[in-house]
Amino acid sequence: MEKKIKLSISDALELRNEYDMHLSVLKDVLGKEDEYRSFLSRHSEVDKKEYDDVVDIKEIEKIYKTLEYKRVKLNQEIQSLNFLTQFTFKGEDISIIEALEVRKQLKVQIKQASSQLLKSTYKEVVHKEERDIVYRPKKEFPGVYQDYTDLLRQFREIQTLIHDANSNTGINFFDE
Repeated sequence: MEKKIKLSISDALELRNEYDMHLSVLKDVLGKEDEYRSFLSRHSEVDKKEYDDVVDIKEIEKIYKTLEYKRVKLNQEIQSLNFLTQFTFKGEDISIIEALEVRKQLKVQIKQASSQLLKSTYKEVVHKEERDIVYRPKKEFPGVYQDYTDLLRQFREIQTLIHDANSNTGINFFDE
């Protein structure tokens, strides 16, 4: 029976994570990882595991395939909405997928800016016999600090916009 449910993108992401965990456990139960290892192993037939009598392996395989199918369909819906859902950031309309890339770039830029901030904090003093040589930072602290805080503000803004879009955009998902 098909049951149509309306989820926010955030809820759909959580459901996809739930499917992933469930699939992982069922994969272990079905021994999908062990097949390859047992082919390469030197263990005897005595070491092989046998399913308990109450375990219906055909039913577990059916559940596994159903969950795999649901996960693919749900993931397609999430990706589709990530491309279609747009909001304004820095005066431009961007999709969620573009915003996720911008957020990733901002994380890298913040890490670089924090490194520059540390370098701009200290001067280097080299003690020589007759006099000290002082090397000042190439970039001055106030400017570097301003750049750093601007990046943090942009990151917080894009994070908030992504969260709002994920919370307010609905996915029509058929729980088949």
